[in-house]
Amino acid sequence: MRPYLSRLIVILITILSFSNTTFSQKLNLNKKANIHLEDASLEEAIDVIGDIGGIHFSYNPQILEEDVRIDIKSKRQNVRTIIEELCTQSGLTFEIVEQQVILKPAGTDELKTLDREALPYRVLSGYVKDKESGETLIGAAIYFPDLKTGTISNAFGFFSLSIPQGDHSLQVSYLGYQIYKTNLHTDSNEPVNIEMTKSEELLNEVIIRPVEESMVLKASQMSRIDVNSSRLAEMPTLMGEGDVIKSIQSLPGIKLHGDGSTWFFVRGGNRDQNLILLDDAPIYNPSHLLGLFSTFIPDAIKDINIYKGDLPASYGGRLSSLVDIRTNDGNMNKFALNGSIGLISSKLAIEVPLIKQKSSFFLSTRVSQLKWFFKQFNPDIRDFNFYDLNSKFNFKINDNNRLFFSIYSGADFYSNVTDSFMSSGIKWRNNAVTLRWNHVFNQKLFSNATLYTSSYDYRLYTSIEQDYYWNSNIDNLTFKYDLSWFLNPKNTLYMGLRFSGHNIDPGNYYVDGKLGTQPIVSKKHAREFNVYVENEQIITDKLNIRYGLRMSLWNNTGEAVEFAYDENLNPVDSMYYAPGKSYHHYFNIEPRLSISYLLSESTSWKLSYARTTQYLQLVSNSISPFTTLDVWLPSGPNIPDQKADQVALGIFHYADKLGLDFSAEAYYKKMHNQIDYIDHAEMLLNPIVETQLRFGGVKAYGMELMIKKSVGRLNGWIGYSLSRAIRKTEGINQNREYPAFYDRPHELSLYLSYNISKRINASLNWYYSTGAAVTMPSSYFYYNGLTLPVYHEKNNERFPDYHRMDLSFLFRLNRKVRKFQHQIGISIYNLYGRKNPIFINFNKIENVNSDFVIPGNLIDPPNLLTTNTFVYNVIPSITYHFQFQ
Repeated sequence: MRPYLSRLIVILITILSFSNTTFSQKLNLNKKANIHLEDASLEEAIDVIGDIGGIHFSYNPQILEEDVRIDIKSKRQNVRTIIEELCTQSGLTFEIVEQQVILKPAGTDELKTLDREALPYRVLSGYVKDKESGETLIGAAIYFPDLKTGTISNAFGFFSLSIPQGDHSLQVSYLGYQIYKTNLHTDSNEPVNIEMTKSEELLNEVIIRPVEESMVLKASQMSRIDVNSSRLAEMPTLMGEGDVIKSIQSLPGIKLHGDGSTWFFVRGGNRDQNLILLDDAPIYNPSHLLGLFSTFIPDAIKDINIYKGDLPASYGGRLSSLVDIRTNDGNMNKFALNGSIGLISSKLAIEVPLIKQKSSFFLSTRVSQLKWFFKQFNPDIRDFNFYDLNSKFNFKINDNNRLFFSIYSGADFYSNVTDSFMSSGIKWRNNAVTLRWNHVFNQKLFSNATLYTSSYDYRLYTSIEQDYYWNSNIDNLTFKYDLSWFLNPKNTLYMGLRFSGHNIDPGNYYVDGKLGTQPIVSKKHAREFNVYVENEQIITDKLNIRYGLRMSLWNNTGEAVEFAYDENLNPVDSMYYAPGKSYHHYFNIEPRLSISYLLSESTSWKLSYARTTQYLQLVSNSISPFTTLDVWLPSGPNIPDQKADQVALGIFHYADKLGLDFSAEAYYKKMHNQIDYIDHAEMLLNPIVETQLRFGGVKAYGMELMIKKSVGRLNGWIGYSLSRAIRKTEGINQNREYPAFYDRPHELSLYLSYNISKRINASLNWYYSTGAAVTMPSSYFYYNGLTLPVYHEKNNERFPDYHRMDLSFLFRLNRKVRKFQHQIGISIYNLYGRKNPIFINFNKIENVNSDFVIPGNLIDPPNLLTTNTFVYNVIPSITYHFQFQ
């Protein structure tokens, strides 16, 4: 057996043994033990007996009298006798409930005076759904006010919670829905399905209730932001196109690339270090029109979760962030139709119940209508369009089993006629297919099995008619299995595994669909195996902790050609590996830890640490905001695996009376084996592209502040981040530190949404950031009549500071809620016409006072100019949206 497999098996056995010992060990009160207690406090005595006997005691601390002293001395006495002696001396009694020893006052009426924690527990589980459509609701707050405890529904709307037996009031809340209230009598472990009703108020004054906030404050999770899809309809848009990716760029800590791009950067990471999932399947290039819009149809999205750090152990594969997008399941009760018509595209979505309350079908499409517009300016344009398609089948087999089958396809195609009457163009396509099976074993054990595949294909045509093109692509096929085990009221265990196969073509030239005579770049193949285990534990009423491990095994396989290099990166040999042949591997262990401590009912602090590993990287030395020739490469013999360690500390406060959330997070992240490029790197059609790469480290640190208001007619947020991202790479910048392109120390964002009336909403978005760090000439010299730049230092200057304001109005045309509803959206993008440059060209040696910067030629007049290129001026738009159900 290979050494790394042996290590993996040993670690798994250790973790599972620890888990079994900690949480599943059967209570044995007949165990013999020695004990010596003299003048001990009652609390000390309980701790000692618990440690000796391996017992978990449950009790109300208020029943522990401070003046009671315990004296127990015995040898080889069974634990039950020791506990009985403890109870005799302290005036307590005990009973066994679910492998726990419950301590309670002696001689009292059990149901009336016993603390709730000493009552037998019952498991309450089920799904939270939309009453009208049957759609499951992600992140709904299930809360028991009398118990001051609750939970959140998971990514499939499922929840499970252990509560004391008896009568309790239940309250469930979710953004945009009426509060659900009921009284429950829990005397058995029966499933409870909760159906919620949408708020009839057109104002949609959605309130995040204080009880929900208290649950968020207690939770150990930090560095996570939930974006409800209903927000997307109100936010200002570019050309009327609601955009999932651009909407999150207004959140603190998420830095946009620039105008004309959906790329973004998170906490010092590069653009390819963000994992974007659509129903679990990764989307490799989430952009349309070279990056102007993202690929996700807003009307098809149910929920968006963004993790800027503190990734749960169930996720990995990227160093910086996770954007987890879930699509609509479809209406299981009645037919529904919605759509919109805008300047750029038209959208249509239908929802059909196949079998009422049992199965449904959802289909959403978007088709661009740009060609006619651009042909007015360039009659040589032949094609200029994009499309998206989302569909999902949803089958409820029974109360314990449910199937989902979702499909996504999106593509762009641009072509124009050249002088030789031949056509050239660009085409790229994303595809993703996901099959999921939810199974409820019992009220404490929930599973999700997922099989998915996704792919990205990019083609640059030099001749469409002759089928001449450069092509790169990447795809994967993955199976993963996740378990959620609600062990007891204080522990929830998550565990799972994942198998993936990856296939990559880094870019080759094809003639008539076959490889051409240009240098052939070897295709790459790899297998990946991940396993994780994580426990979420309530230590006390104030202290929560989540800890876990994720292990990954990466294995490069043939068919492939790899090169060997000398110390100067000159190729000295090549190796051919047959199909399926394993020739290189990486094994990594990624610990995760999160701690939260409740300072008061409205304030908590949190601490997190996470190690992450990345084996796939986008290799591109372009800083253009537009989608360029995308080349993905896997880690292997010549490209090391990337690693990151991030620690974060935050304080969170909810001001109930004002309805304000305040959060402040500070973080430090160290990244290893980060890719940079030599000067004038040749990345295209290069079989030995590794010679163009250099590897170094990045240190990123910063602070993020956010104030959010979710109550009343005026809501929104303001955020600020102060951050740095500094690189150091051997062989680059004379081995000195330099700021990364995405190092932008100051970032300020403001989003406001105001309901002017029940039918009119106004929204404003303003964003500011320090300009991107770029390399600019430090001087010029003249040679043979040419003016040549001199570069002294990498990323020595910055673009002008970026800022932009957007404004939108939403007019609801219905006076009352009806089956048919429609509205008009008017948006003004870049309201005050800020010209934010995306390129700067240098061909002038003058400053603003017309003085020479470098007087290289005092005879001839200066003939060089500095020019800026920008994408947007003021862009107004109008969109009509309708809905029927």
